[in-house]
Amino acid sequence: MSNKIKDKKKQKNERIKKINKKTTQNINGKKQADEKSARINKRQKIKNIIKWTTLIAIIIAILTFILISDVFNICNIEVIGNEQVSTEEILSLSKVNLNDNIFLYNKIETINSIKQNPYIKSITVKRKLPDKIQIEIQERQKDYVIQLNDQYFYIDNQGYILEKSMIKIDKPKLEGYATDIENILPGDRLIKEDLEKLDDILKIIKSSEEIEINNKITSINIKNKNNYILTLQELKKVVYIGDSSNLANKMLYIKAIIEKENEKEGKIFVNGNFNNGFEPYFREEQNNY
Repeated sequence: MSNKIKDKKKQKNERIKKINKKTTQNINGKKQADEKSARINKRQKIKNIIKWTTLIAIIIAILTFILISDVFNICNIEVIGNEQVSTEEILSLSKVNLNDNIFLYNKIETINSIKQNPYIKSITVKRKLPDKIQIEIQERQKDYVIQLNDQYFYIDNQGYILEKSMIKIDKPKLEGYATDIENILPGDRLIKEDLEKLDDILKIIKSSEEIEINNKITSINIKNKNNYILTLQELKKVVYIGDSSNLANKMLYIKAIIEKENEKEGKIFVNGNFNNGFEPYFREEQNNY
């Protein structure tokens, strides 16, 4: 009985030893695995540091080359789209110089500087690598004239005052405007009241193209937005066109009256309310053009 108990104890002790040995082996194996993983991670970190350090060094070398190399010095400045403003003036305003580095010039400063000229409506500046700058211009056009004594101020259809000149151009003269004379200067713009009327005039001019009298309009009186007045000097006619409504019908009446009263000097009235039975008419009389 005693020997059986001893054998059981011995077997139990051996099982415990085996379990402890296996546990120790597992612990040692995990420790070794952790140490191996740590060594791998350390080597990977070192590789990453070397990789990024090398990449940064390459980028710095490239940037240094770009900034100091003659390859990227500006050799050509191209200006396109300009008709009113000379290329020389645009180049002068641009502040871009030959032999400057193409990456170092200030694009925003260039655009803002060129826009000082009232004729400039929009600008696009592009780098054409390795050594060319392209400046593309969209200009405002001379659409109307304001006369002050013997001076003429050219105006575009958005009311921008473009230029003061002693030369009268073949464009309609604006009369009856509300903008103060002292505010009519190149680079300024007509006041809001006049700008709203110019929107109406733009519609009237466009409609007048249908009957081919747009190029015969020599002056436009915009004092009363409900009764715009067009002078057709060549045809010796003054047209009281009213507001900018019902223009298609008004132009048909104007054309018919011009054809009928071709040799006569006088006034055409299409400024009434057609819905109330108004009939356009012509009144022959002498006018000073």
